[in-house]
Parts: sequence; C-alpha cells; structure tokens
Amino acid sequence: MFCGAVERLIIFFEENHGCGSPIVSRTLIAEETGTVTLFSFDERQGLSKHTTPFDALAFILEGETGIAISGQTLMFLWTILYI
Repeated sequence: MFCGAVERLIIFFEENHGCGSPIVSRTLIAEETGTVTLFSFDERQGLSKHTTPFDALAFILEGETGIAISGQTLMFLWTILYI
C-alpha cells in the first residue's frame, strides 16, 4: 500500500514537470503543529525567503541546492537536513 502511494507521488511530479511547471508541490499533512509538503524544483528554481514557527526538514534526493539559514547560504548535495 505504501509503495503504491510513493509511486503515485513520483508519477504526479513527473507529469506536472512535463507540463512545464518549474516548481511542483504536494501537501501531505497540514496540521496546526506543522505541515509536510513535498517540493520538486527545476534547475535554478526555489522558494522565496520566508520564516516559519516550525522546525524544517529537507531531503535533497537528487542534484544540489543552496539553503539560506540566518543570512548564510550553505550548499548541499544528496543529504537530509534538520533545520
């Protein structure tokens, strides 16, 4: 059952990127205590600067990214971050 859900998410992201969407997202959990949202970015795309009252967790599954924390940009490649 879980594998089928993962496969459907992969298909969702692949189909939406194929339609020319540079950023694709899907919220999996939305609660008062926080959210879980999956993002997929094309090259040179990203989120705008923002703050959140919650901790952040980032999984970089493919490629590399720069993440700015307190004004300092750090580069990451294939990793898991707890911010």
